[in-house]
Order: sequence, then structure tokens, then C-alpha cells
Amino acid sequence: MPFTPVPSSTASVTTGPMAPSAPSSVFGSLFKQKHHKRKTSSVLGWDSDDDEEVDRAQAEALGGSPAQQPVSYNEKSHWLRKQDRKQKNMRNCLCLGVILCFLILGTILAFTFKEQIFHKPRTVSRPGQNGPDAESDALLQKNHGSIESTFHVNKTIAPNPLLSKVFYGIDYTPSGAQEPDCHVNLGSVIEDIKVLSQLTTRIRLYGMACRQAEYVLRAIEYLGLQEMFVILTLWVDHDPVTWQKQTRSFWSLLDTDALMDQGDLGYINDIRRGISDRAAIAASATAGDPVMQALAQHLGQLPVFSSDLGRNAHQLVNSVDWVLSNIHPFFAYQSADRAADWAFTNFKGETQKVAATKPAIISEVGWPSGPATANLGPAVPSLENLQVFVDTWVCQANSRNIPYYFFEAFDEPWKNAINPRESQWGLMTADRKLKIRVPLCT
Repeated sequence: MPFTPVPSSTASVTTGPMAPSAPSSVFGSLFKQKHHKRKTSSVLGWDSDDDEEVDRAQAEALGGSPAQQPVSYNEKSHWLRKQDRKQKNMRNCLCLGVILCFLILGTILAFTFKEQIFHKPRTVSRPGQNGPDAESDALLQKNHGSIESTFHVNKTIAPNPLLSKVFYGIDYTPSGAQEPDCHVNLGSVIEDIKVLSQLTTRIRLYGMACRQAEYVLRAIEYLGLQEMFVILTLWVDHDPVTWQKQTRSFWSLLDTDALMDQGDLGYINDIRRGISDRAAIAASATAGDPVMQALAQHLGQLPVFSSDLGRNAHQLVNSVDWVLSNIHPFFAYQSADRAADWAFTNFKGETQKVAATKPAIISEVGWPSGPATANLGPAVPSLENLQVFVDTWVCQANSRNIPYYFFEAFDEPWKNAINPRESQWGLMTADRKLKIRVPLCT
């Protein structure tokens, strides 16, 4: 089960002395506080308590008791006051009911769309995701019988007549491999590999986050797919903590060492030195042991490389064993019917030219199936255009002996919170439903 490490780049206005303000709330606006006076309005514009207070205030201002003063125009009959009080109570109850309905509706909507509201990456479970999904050494170290009883899986790979092993390689990210949540499920990964093994013999991962590489290698070992080739990657960004976590997870596949990034391309030398050191240790630790000698030779021959845009290949060529480039005609504003030709020309003119005698590989090439509104000029995401690109790229690239990794295996709905344009590039949906007709290359 060969594997290759590769780091991957990627109002109100108040005048005069201010008085203490009354508490403001939705309910306070419904039930008026009685000491708040309003200017005179028509009879129907007041409630009975307000009228009584205004009449009393007017009488006292004229120097007598309310009973000694003429009745104000705002005074209402006893019957009318009862009617107005009923109307007011009905209005208050109606308003309160409306507000409660809105609060309930808002709560329901907030719960329903909480992923979009809080922009939390969304993980879509694929069929077969049974059992625990926490990061655990115990889960990875289970024997085959325990794996089957825990995750309800088996080793049978049922042939799917809709699939054909025509892709040179496919980019793959297990469901739930996004930090900080990390919900990778071994059972789900096993079912993914069953499908992918009927499309390709090569898989390229996107990092070491959530121990995804260990789950993938464990799934391949469980299924006995000795011909499956895996590119392990270490994600490189501007955060040294990310690099530390990636390298720690990578070296845990071999031992417990962790190396740190030093400089722009220092990560490549770090990996190279680490592999060389481990090869030397394996060769000398147990002299005459054929297994350790074979391991030492294998480690010493592991190619180390990075991937970037094709136009940046010249910046990496002197530091890597292989030259990998991401080539996306969609982001170059190419129409689907011209995309394959553009990709062939770009790969030859930028990556192969710079690589010279070193192996040149396309690390990403593909086309999105949606959303339709995310077009870039004539480059339009759609299922039809994805099919056009597959039909004009796969068999032709194979016949030209161009190594490539198709981007990508499954849709990644969690990217909708980041950039919807990047969420629907899969050959299959997040639940493993095939989106295209796989060509039969002869």
C-alpha cells in the first residue's frame, strides 16, 4: 500500500435637563404607563383611565377640585368607557398574540437554519455511517471482527455496473474531516473506498486533519486493496500551529516525532530530512532483518512534492521530486466544451515545460455541477457541463498518458458556508449518488 507525502498550498432627541428614561421593551409599548401624558385627541383616541387623569389635571390647574370644574370634552359616558376598555384589552391581546407568534416562528426558523445563520461547516453523513466517529486510537486498532460489529460493515465490494475504473486518480476528503469538529467515521470511509476502488486505483487526500489519512489507510487495509495508491498531504498555510498539527499527525504514521516549518519551502526539506533519518534508523536498527531493510529502502525512495497553480510551478520545481499543478478551466472563464482543450494546453505550456525531466502531474482538474448562479462568464456550473467535461477529458487524458487527479470524489456541502461555488465539484453527491455517466474508455 504505497503512500506519498505532499504538502498542499491553499430615536428621540431630548433637550434641557434629562429625566430618567422609562424601561423600553416590546411589552412596555403595549401596556402604557399611566403617568405618561399625551396631548389631547378625540374621545375614541383615549382610554378611560387616561381621560380621568387628564380631566383631574385640568381641574386642579384651574384652582378647584375636579368635581367643581366643567366636564371636559374628553370625558366619556360610563358605557363608552366600558366599550373602550374592552377594545383596548382586545387590541393588547391581539398584539401580544402576534408578537408571540413571531417569536415562535423566529425560534423555529433559527433552529431550522442554524447552520446557515452561524456559518458552521455542515457535515453530511453518507450511508453506512454507523458507530462512533470520534478520533480514537482504539477505533483504528480494532481487529476486522470488531470493525464489522462496531460499524456494521463488511469486506464485500458489490460491483456497480455504472462504475468503471477509468480515472487515473481522484481527489478525496472523508466526510467530517473538518476541524475543530472532526467527525470522521471509519465505517463511512470504508464504504467510500468501496465505491472509489471501482473508479480508480489512486487517491489524493487534502491534509492530515482529523486523522483522515489513518482512517483511509485503515479502510484500504481492511478491504485488502493492495493496489490502491494514496497521496498523503500536509496542508500548508500561514499558521504555524496548523503545520505543527499536520506534521504530528503525519509522523504518527511512522513514529511520534514532529517537525516544524522553517521558511517558505522549508516544509519540503523537513519532510525529506525526516524520511531520510527514518530510513537510516530502519536500515541500521536491525541489521540483517529483510523487513527493516525493505522499509529503509522504501522510505528512502518516497518522492516529496508540493502542488500549486500551474503558473507557479517554476517556484517549486527545484525543491520537489515531482511537479504537481492545479488546473481549472472553470476558473479561467472557459466554456465547458472548450475546457478540456484549454487544460491540455495549459498543462503542456506551464507545468510540463517547467518540470523538464521531472514527473509532471495534474493534482486537480474538474468541473462544478452547481450552483447555476455561480457562473464565471461562459463557465457555467451544471450537471450537463460536468458531463461534457468528463466526456472530453477522461479518455483523452488517458490516451495521452497525462497523470491527473479528478477533482473531486464527493460534493462537500460544508463549503456552502464559505463559498458555495466550491461545494458541488463531486462526481457523486455527498451521499454517494452518481451525478454523471462514467465513460467507457477503450
